[in-house]
Amino acid sequence: MNSDTYRLDAPQPLRNLASVGGASVPLIILLFAACTAIPGISKFVYGSGAFLPLLTNLGRLELLVWLSAYFVAIGWIIGRPGAFLKSIQDSPSLVAWPILACASFFWSLDPGRSIYDGIQLLMTVFIGFYLADRFSLNEVLKALLWALGAALILSLMVVVVSSAGKKIGGEWIGLFPHKNTLGAMSVILMMTAIALPDKRLWMKSFVAAMGLGGLMLLGSRSGTSILLALMILPLFAATFLIRSNFSFLPLLAGLAIVLATIVTTTFVVLEINPLHLASDSLGKSRNLSGRTILWDFGVNAFWDRPWIGHGYKGYWACCETTAGALKLTMKQRLASFHNNFIDVAVSFGVTGLVIFVLALVSGLRRSIAVWLRLGATENVWPLAFMLFLIVRCLVEYPLFANHGLFQLLFGFVMAKTLAISKSPMRQNGLATERRPLTGS
Repeated sequence: MNSDTYRLDAPQPLRNLASVGGASVPLIILLFAACTAIPGISKFVYGSGAFLPLLTNLGRLELLVWLSAYFVAIGWIIGRPGAFLKSIQDSPSLVAWPILACASFFWSLDPGRSIYDGIQLLMTVFIGFYLADRFSLNEVLKALLWALGAALILSLMVVVVSSAGKKIGGEWIGLFPHKNTLGAMSVILMMTAIALPDKRLWMKSFVAAMGLGGLMLLGSRSGTSILLALMILPLFAATFLIRSNFSFLPLLAGLAIVLATIVTTTFVVLEINPLHLASDSLGKSRNLSGRTILWDFGVNAFWDRPWIGHGYKGYWACCETTAGALKLTMKQRLASFHNNFIDVAVSFGVTGLVIFVLALVSGLRRSIAVWLRLGATENVWPLAFMLFLIVRCLVEYPLFANHGLFQLLFGFVMAKTLAISKSPMRQNGLATERRPLTGS
């Protein structure tokens, strides 16, 4: 048997047993662990003597899930070397991320941390490639719907039964370490529910996910996530409108242009700063909850080592940098500048920043190519995810993370969108019609 055609699939009865609602149970567990929800389960017993031991054990359970995924990815590399090599060849800018992280061992201010987390980042990228080779886009979205649905249901329960589910100001955090994480997961859940085309469960899953996601999003009071929802979710409505070939599409486009012109003119004449307006409307400070202070420190740290940086996570782990002063200034335990571009620039200098941007541009370009096909409802999701991710990179640290849901899904999207865009008439085993945006 050709080793390149060998798949690490379980026998049919076992596959049926390990699935729920058309989604793989192991994949659901991995995605649940990737969204950092497992340690948060300990909040159900917050305040009891078992809290800290349980938190430690659940943290180990999360690592065990990732370790199991490592072995699966290694098995895939051995079983399908051709698919593995093709994935690397097709996404060189993404593969360069972990290679650069590991290579920074030689100049990092904390070489041990850089090589350890760099290897984890490498395996996370490979797991994403494996998922793209093993599962269809529809299957991953179903698993994501189950995983995030479970995480948000448990989060709602934590909010109701335990004070650990809320911050002092009343913002909901649920199972997650921060309100922005809860808000981001809520937006992804709503995006996934809209994208899934399963007619049998469409209304039930759509209404439940939108209701749950909307409730948790509002409860989190995450301004970043609320703005992302307002920006990204209309993309689905616009796509469905285009696919329906409504005859009044030009009229709507004209009205949108007129409205945009009126709003822009109003801002200019009245000298309104849209960023200040948005922050004031959401009850946020105009320094973006202290982010501008973080960014100033980050820019200064970048200029200390502009070409090769401080090494992967080296800045935060070394006492020789300004990280200590920054933590003291912000009175927080920080591990990022809340801006992915600045974090990458501080870690790897100009070289890393260029590689980072190239990968994002490649992922966006591939997602647009898939969106333009308009052959399946879920084809909208990769573009929505990439737009969500790029905007989130401006205010958070979703990528270049050794373990994380966004890093895992980015690797999957990079590989899967390329495979879909290259298939002329078929996608995920189903006939797909290529239609232009204004097609008849």
